[in-house]
Order: sequence, then C-alpha cells, then structure tokens
Amino acid sequence: MATLIPFLQQLTGINAIMFYAPVLLKSIGFGGNASLYSAVIIGAVNVVATLVSIFTVDKWGRRVLFLEAGVQIFLSQVVIGNTVSANMLFRFVIAQSFLAMPLPVWYLPILRRMGFRHELVCVLLSHRRQTNVPIEEMINVWRQHWFWKQIIPAVDTYAAEQRSSVMVQSQ
Repeated sequence: MATLIPFLQQLTGINAIMFYAPVLLKSIGFGGNASLYSAVIIGAVNVVATLVSIFTVDKWGRRVLFLEAGVQIFLSQVVIGNTVSANMLFRFVIAQSFLAMPLPVWYLPILRRMGFRHELVCVLLSHRRQTNVPIEEMINVWRQHWFWKQIIPAVDTYAAEQRSSVMVQSQ
C-alpha cells in the first residue's frame, strides 16, 4: 500500500494539474487574474483537505484511510477511463460515417441554408461519384468533367516536359 497510493496519485495526474492549474484554467476561458485566483482556491482546498486528513488519521488509522483513498482513486480512474473510451468510440463512429458519405451530403445542406437553389440543382445534377479510379488516372477524370475540362489542359505539360528533359539528357 505504501507504493500503491503514490503510484495511483501519479496515475491520476493530479501533480501536473496542480502545477499547470493557471494555464489550464486560462485555456478553458478564465481570464488571467481569474485563473490565478482559481489556482489559489484549489491550493487552499488542498490545504484544508490535508488538515482534515491529519485530524482523522488519529481517529481512524492510516490503514483505513489508505484503503479508502485507494478505492476512491481506483473508482475515479474507472469512471474516467469509461468516459474517455466512450468519447473516443463515438468520435470514431462519427468520423467513419463522414468518410462513408459522398461529398454532396456535406455541402448540400450548407448550400440550401444559404439560398443557393440554382447551385444546389447544378451540384445534384452534375455530381457523379467516381470509384476505383487510381490517383494516376484522376487527371483523365478531370479532363472529362463538364466544368474542369475547360481548365485542365488536354496535354499533360508536366509529363511532356519530363520526357523532353530525359531525351535531352540522354543525347
């Protein structure tokens, strides 16, 4: 128990929280002075809790207090672990569902809210989802698109420059 309580205390991260309390409080929206005052209040609560433990250790004994503190730390770590894992699971599910959606599902509600009804119809009519196209062949997809074929040149100038530079070097 003598090594378990300090280990669990380090595992909870309370030392880092106490050290960085003003920075943490400022980053969540407290002002500069308010974060310092809050850090002082946290330190005062820590002193009061220490005084309470000093007076109760004679009454109940160290073993009971160590066991009770160990149970509290363990239970709080279980609750925090479950909360964090549930948060990560839901973030994963949300991220994967957004990846599975076709692109218009993301921006169509935005266009609808902005009142771009004409653009909305154009996006719905012109969007064809391409699948199983290698990245090297995407230039051909852009060249066949009704809008991008006006912008993308018919000949790949970069590849033509590369071929000509290789031919010049080989001569």
